[in-house]
Amino acid sequence: MISISASPPLLLRRRSLLIAGAAAVGPASYAGTPDAVACTALLIGNSRYQGNAALGNPAQDVALLAPALKSAGVACQVALDLGRDQMAATINRFLKSVEAQRGAVWVSYSGHAVQLDGHNYLLGVDSRFASEAEVRSSGYDLDELLRRIAQANPRAAVVTVDACRNNPFKPPATRGIQATGLAKVESAGLFVGFSTAPYTKALDGNGTTGSPYARALVAALGKRPRSLEEVFREAADTVYRQTSTQQVPEYRSSMRADWWFGPTGIELRKAPVSQIAEGTTPIQTATREVGYRPDLPHQALAPAGRDPTDWDAEDHALQRALAQIDRPEVRSVLARGRAAQASPRDTVLAGMLLEAGQRVERDRQGAAKLYRRAAESGYVPAQTLLGELLYARGDWAEAYKWLTLASDRGVARARLDLAQLKLEGRGTPQDIAGAMEQFKSVFQQQMAASQNAISPEEIKRLQKSLQLPTR
Repeated sequence: MISISASPPLLLRRRSLLIAGAAAVGPASYAGTPDAVACTALLIGNSRYQGNAALGNPAQDVALLAPALKSAGVACQVALDLGRDQMAATINRFLKSVEAQRGAVWVSYSGHAVQLDGHNYLLGVDSRFASEAEVRSSGYDLDELLRRIAQANPRAAVVTVDACRNNPFKPPATRGIQATGLAKVESAGLFVGFSTAPYTKALDGNGTTGSPYARALVAALGKRPRSLEEVFREAADTVYRQTSTQQVPEYRSSMRADWWFGPTGIELRKAPVSQIAEGTTPIQTATREVGYRPDLPHQALAPAGRDPTDWDAEDHALQRALAQIDRPEVRSVLARGRAAQASPRDTVLAGMLLEAGQRVERDRQGAAKLYRRAAESGYVPAQTLLGELLYARGDWAEAYKWLTLASDRGVARARLDLAQLKLEGRGTPQDIAGAMEQFKSVFQQQMAASQNAISPEEIKRLQKSLQLPTR
């Protein structure tokens, strides 16, 4: 059994989340002509909190964003210092008013927010911070906002959340501690952007000029015509550079239509001709996934184009190949893997030899370099192995980053490793319930698929994680 001495920590976040029902890509050849759509935005800025520290940035962020969106052809409504019920009523009225327009929608929130047990709560200025139960009852669940937007059925939807992170249940000195940000929101059919990546800090700014992310986003919006993705890529790069790599914005997208900021308004474009496979319709291209964060090559977040079970099989094949390498082959395997044009598989196999010290002197630093090269190319087994090696070295944040990438591909081994990090609270706030649920989910999924049954090594890892008796 697992001994639990304290409840999982509750952390306030500073993170900007963007969700768009229609997203854009870079320049390409498009099928059809651009379709101009009306876009209406609701911008909420909560600064004057009654039960926690007042915030300087939310009002400033809204003041910066409103004119930038207006200049791009977006009609803006601004609401400041709303209580929880006022916020809910304002959002409901706004979405009801735009429901019949069948246009594009942008909802922006800036203020305090809390992540608790996988739910993200936007906090009105009258929210109570005395206990977790009060946060639950007085916060506005982000999932509810997304559900309401889906009910309104706009042609495209954007939600931004820029929330000041501190911990209301600890002394003020804990403000700005490293945390993983708001809970993950699925990006299927959406564009999802964050002012900071899951394991990194976001900076509050000086409270008079707006947050670094808001300033960068506004600057990027001023350059048109361009796609939504281009805007957020530039904003991410700017924040990363101007904060001396302390803040790492990120976005991910599953595209259905392409959102563009045209010369005078918002345009939705069909999928690029180059993306439409022969015999498919534009709707069938909706599953293309892209992602970006400035501290990784673009390939690391690029779509793998493979079923998760394929990556599991690839991982098992690598383990078998490693076991079959005999001493005369070691030198040639290392030479192939270290070559500049080596395939990701050969690179990883060479790294596995070095990490294991199998018939060669153990060199974990050399293994990490090889894993990283393959991981940055988007090779999922390398992302898993690199995450595990970084975990062993105690580099929790980097381990969490790479294991998250592999876990998002559905790789069972990476999901187990990520659950272990959550269980221990390393690189991410401790989430015992979430970790146990993930262990259970992976175990059941693997055992249910007889053709892809969980390997003995994974069973041992799961038993150890759960502190179950071994056979």
